[in-house]
Amino acid sequence: MNKLLAKFTKRPSRFDSIILGTIGALLVVIAGLILLGDTTGVRVVHHSPNSLASADAAIRLEFDRPMVAQSVEDRFSITPMVEGHFEWANRKELVFRPDAPLNPGQKYAVLVKAGAESDEHSTLSEDFQFNFTIRLPQMAYLGPFTKPIRNLQWMDLQTGRTEQLTDEAGGVTDFAISPDGKWVAYTVDRTATASDIWALNFESREHIQLTNCAEGQATCYDPAWGPNNQVVAYTRQELAAGLNPATAKRAWVVDVNTGESRLLIDDETLVGFAPKWSPDGKWVAIVLATANPPGILLYEFETAQSVFVATPQGVPGVFSPDSGWYAYSKLAYGAADTTYYSHLAMINLNNLASHSEISISGETENPVDDLQAAFHPDGTKLAVVRRYLDNRYTQGGQLYLVDMTTFEATPLVVDAAYSHGAINWSKDGHLLLFQRYNLETREDPTEIWMVNITTGELEQVVADGFLPRFLP
Repeated sequence: MNKLLAKFTKRPSRFDSIILGTIGALLVVIAGLILLGDTTGVRVVHHSPNSLASADAAIRLEFDRPMVAQSVEDRFSITPMVEGHFEWANRKELVFRPDAPLNPGQKYAVLVKAGAESDEHSTLSEDFQFNFTIRLPQMAYLGPFTKPIRNLQWMDLQTGRTEQLTDEAGGVTDFAISPDGKWVAYTVDRTATASDIWALNFESREHIQLTNCAEGQATCYDPAWGPNNQVVAYTRQELAAGLNPATAKRAWVVDVNTGESRLLIDDETLVGFAPKWSPDGKWVAIVLATANPPGILLYEFETAQSVFVATPQGVPGVFSPDSGWYAYSKLAYGAADTTYYSHLAMINLNNLASHSEISISGETENPVDDLQAAFHPDGTKLAVVRRYLDNRYTQGGQLYLVDMTTFEATPLVVDAAYSHGAINWSKDGHLLLFQRYNLETREDPTEIWMVNITTGELEQVVADGFLPRFLP
């Protein structure tokens, strides 16, 4: 018994002492880390965006451990400065969401300064920073302008890469891009008088025929996508001999999946053309050129309620992004001893009982000729193609930005040597596409340009093309 006790109580060897000492030291270190925090420091294990990003991108930072939110947010910055708000997906992942889309082409620098603290009191030992650039969008257009046959073209504005999307012997005359940016519907001339509407899927590059108008002694054109991307409205004009061309036009709609066509509004007596949907799909606008007086019919599908806007010009108007307003052209007379000219007005679709019309162009005597309008995506501004009729007179339309609260106009692109038109906003609202034609030479091709309304930068993007449209 004593021998056994002696065996277990003998003094530890030198090796045993070293092991016990090491374990003791590790326990001291661990205790110190628990009391003082992990001195190895916080790390960022993932971040985005990387390199190129879309204008609606959010900035994300993922840390290797739970963080004290305020200590990170206080050390976070973006250059150029961006207004936005913070969200935490979890204790490790910070998301910064800009309040407005970022500026295409702009390079941004994100910085988190050293000192951001974790729950265990460890800190980010060095500044963490990264850069990214907002990608320029893609666009479609018709061209070349200088050729008798024009086809649908595509361009990546970031890389400058172009592609001809159609190769139609009769050419393409107009087109419309679906709200989701996956499809484009386009009109193909089949004969001197007949045309049909086709659609192209941007992802698969598959072309499908939507109408058979040429075979049915009709011409179909002016496609307009419904908000659900499943239907396309269009104008169908019967070509039978003896028909009045004006009364032979009606608004139709085709289902993209089935190819079935029908009248857009179930009323065979309704003669109208150029149908356009509101963004929310509740309303459709149809030009009624043969009405007395002529004008635009606004029809609400859910209630079958309709509103008629008298205007003899036969030009489709535009809906605001929230579908609450409809802006249209109307004739004015009397400014600067001129004859008739065009003004812009709008009505509130959410308060039709008031029957109130708001003038965008000002009083009837205001010497402006507003030729085209396009709502900014945020609804607070309106791009207009305008000619002043006083001492600021220009032969061609120039580009202005109108504030929708004060209706004050700010020049965007003014060059008296050119006439401008076909304006189209990018989804983020920073860029405006337009075409321009040289009135002095009258020999140069129509060009496509782009202006950044945030920076004022102006750039030619296509030297021989027209009718530009951004892809969403």
